[in-house]
Amino acid sequence: MHNEAYFSVDTKFKRVLKATASMLLIIALTITMLTVSGLGTNRAYADTSTSTSSTSTKYAVLVSIRDQSGNYTYKNPIYIYSTKTAEEIKTDFTQSVENYLKAKNSNIISVTINDTVDVQVTPVSVYPAAAKTASAQSSVAIASAVNDTVYSLDDAIAEMLYDNYFNITTVAKSTSVKYSSYKTIYKKTSKLRKTVSKVSRAGKKGSTTKLYYVTTSTKTDGTSTSVTQYVSTTTQKSQSKVVLKGTGTVSVKRGNTYSGTSGKDIVKYAKKFVGNPYVYGGTSLTHGCDCSGFVQSIYKHFGLQLPRVGQCGVGKSVSMRNLKPGDILTYSGHVAIYAGNGKIVHAVTEGQGIKVTSMYYGGTPYRATRIVK
Repeated sequence: MHNEAYFSVDTKFKRVLKATASMLLIIALTITMLTVSGLGTNRAYADTSTSTSSTSTKYAVLVSIRDQSGNYTYKNPIYIYSTKTAEEIKTDFTQSVENYLKAKNSNIISVTINDTVDVQVTPVSVYPAAAKTASAQSSVAIASAVNDTVYSLDDAIAEMLYDNYFNITTVAKSTSVKYSSYKTIYKKTSKLRKTVSKVSRAGKKGSTTKLYYVTTSTKTDGTSTSVTQYVSTTTQKSQSKVVLKGTGTVSVKRGNTYSGTSGKDIVKYAKKFVGNPYVYGGTSLTHGCDCSGFVQSIYKHFGLQLPRVGQCGVGKSVSMRNLKPGDILTYSGHVAIYAGNGKIVHAVTEGQGIKVTSMYYGGTPYRATRIVK
């Protein structure tokens, strides 16, 4: 009985140990698989990651020019860095020259590199041998030239054009313009006051534009010839200027001032009648007028209608310290036009007529009125 019990316990213990060991093995395998799976993912990511970078190659651009006798002249090589292949550079070279020149001159229509010019593009690594054969330069000169300045393609083209590497023909637009004047037409309108003018339509000059094509051939020795070819003519007709001239009259109202006429214009016109007679009750600037008739007639010429009497009751009152030419000064029993610098122009008396005097000639004015701005 004792032995059977021991055997039973021992067997159960072994079974527990075996089960535990199996469980630990499963856990270990699971961890291993997860680890391997993670490493596999990392490796797959590393394998699929790629990086691209454009690399520039150093090229020698060799230019040779054939003369009329078939002999070649070789220019010094120009070195460039480019991501394109040698064949791509050579293929694009003429177009690149054209684009460069068009950017410098927007009037250029086309650019041609003459077929007597040959362009070779060679990687610098194979250049010395090729250049020695092509241009008969010494290997020492070639070796030193390889270390020369390296350009971008655009800068290389600029350098070559500056040093006349090519026989180039350009066709560019050129224009000549001849202008013609326009007429001015005057039209009367009662919608504007007398002496007031207004431009209702601006004038435009006519033009005759001739278009030419200028073909210029530039050689490698720096000389050039140009031929001008007429293409077409465009004509633009002139447009007349229209000016409206006023014929109307407005009644001056109290508190208002009017634009379109200056006080100096008023005074200048009034002085034209200095020396003409004074006539009591008259309004004629030539045959005779009194003081109020004189002021009324002067302003009427500019399309501004003043009352025959009480002229100080219209327009805008101003102080005596702020007088301007053209203002109306009112005295006791008299009225005059201020001429500036302490002077007035007025119809004085029958014995003196119209004249320019001191503003205090007949007394002190008690009121000043402004009609024009």
